[in-house]
Amino acid sequence: MRLLPIVVVATSVLVGCGRRPCGEGTEAGPRVRLDVALDSCNAAPVAVLRGLVGVPRNARVELDGSMSADPNDEPLTFSWALDAPSGSAATLEVMDDTAAFISDVEGEYTAKLVVSDGELASEATTVITARNFAPTADAGENFLVPEGALAHLSGRGSSDPDQDPLTYRWEFVLRPDRSQVALDDPQSPEPMFTPDIPGFYELSLVVSDGELSSDPDSVRVGYAVSATPPTVDAGLDLVTGPGNVVRLQATASDVDGDPLTFDWTFAVIPPGSQAAFVDPTVASPAFTPDLVGVFEARVTVSDGFYSAADSVRVVVEEEAGSISTERCRNGAVNTFILRGDIDNSDPPDPDNTDPIHPGFVEITSADFSGRCRVSTSTGTACDFLRFSVDPTDDGQGLWWNVTLGTNQLGVELAPGQYTDAMRASFADPGHPGLDVSGDGRGCNMLSGAFTIDTIVTTTVAVGGEVEVDELTASWVQHCNFRPAALHGCVHYKRAP
Repeated sequence: MRLLPIVVVATSVLVGCGRRPCGEGTEAGPRVRLDVALDSCNAAPVAVLRGLVGVPRNARVELDGSMSADPNDEPLTFSWALDAPSGSAATLEVMDDTAAFISDVEGEYTAKLVVSDGELASEATTVITARNFAPTADAGENFLVPEGALAHLSGRGSSDPDQDPLTYRWEFVLRPDRSQVALDDPQSPEPMFTPDIPGFYELSLVVSDGELSSDPDSVRVGYAVSATPPTVDAGLDLVTGPGNVVRLQATASDVDGDPLTFDWTFAVIPPGSQAAFVDPTVASPAFTPDLVGVFEARVTVSDGFYSAADSVRVVVEEEAGSISTERCRNGAVNTFILRGDIDNSDPPDPDNTDPIHPGFVEITSADFSGRCRVSTSTGTACDFLRFSVDPTDDGQGLWWNVTLGTNQLGVELAPGQYTDAMRASFADPGHPGLDVSGDGRGCNMLSGAFTIDTIVTTTVAVGGEVEVDELTASWVQHCNFRPAALHGCVHYKRAP
């Protein structure tokens, strides 16, 4: 073992003298100094050393002592030392309260940090083990070769965490019947071969750093064949509560008619979640979210040659019921949110699935507009409002309409809560009107309620209508009196 010289760097972590009066019964010792004349006590600083404990060979290892502190807010000095394995040429690069070195050989590196306030000191140590890690093979992406052409392979994407030089070993694992093809150099990082029979060829690549070998990676080559990548749609974003079973539904197709495989993974998951798919290899897997937060599920479909992927977000909230106007108000200046119930049983119950928008969508990039019909009784105030949202992203719907009316109540639309609503254009006297529709889907009959927080219109009527300048509202709608609900809200302010 080789002990590097201690490097001392002085730096002010917390400026100023903050020694405190001695408490009753305080005694001097290794960690406390008493100043009787000033009736003050100096407590020893606390050394904190953070860093990785397992690293590859030839890695830059960073050590962090910035969390060290002094109870009396005294300025601190930092002393660093490194005990390196035999044969190592590692040297410490000190930067005040941090340091770094290169783990140039395998073995244990013991780093020590001593912090001092000039009178008392404390130390912290950590042991970093450097070892050889296995490399990773990358055989490249699948590709097609036209008739009469060479197939050029490349394993240049392979890597080694220790930056060791790599050797390559390629071999055929699949080729058409009667094919006699061979690689020109199976040990080359970029070998070639001449396909001799139309069909698919699969090759495996293993790389080695001289001590450890990688897991194999494969690439498929199609010769004199046509192949088209599949398509996949992971489905609509959802909102639910913790503990509810969520069933996703991917829709995939392949124009070549090839059988498809599915592979679901979580791209994003709340920290600490243990959620897992019951069967990640089916088109419609289920999982149970165990924590509040965002789960982003990613599905990859493959036809054995090409693959395609898509993602869906599942937002888990403590209360997955109504959507308040505050939810939209806290978003962008113009925000439109819909969340329709989805029945996750198998098979699903249509009465528990909203037919307008089963799932979740939040739209902030769209053409927003609203017009309100002037009341025939007042001649100025409006009592029947139509609001339109035209998303710029077709994946969020082609269009959405919200209609709110108080014409059958004989009052103007104003901030307040409106219950026992019926379909807006056909509401009975004494009932407010509500109708949320989109993409050619609407309700023949409905029940619901809505709340208006803000409504501001122009004062000049144009053709019996006024422009909506500001609108903040929320609603819940039940299509055809089914249990399934469509919750939503809008927050809008017209640009000047």
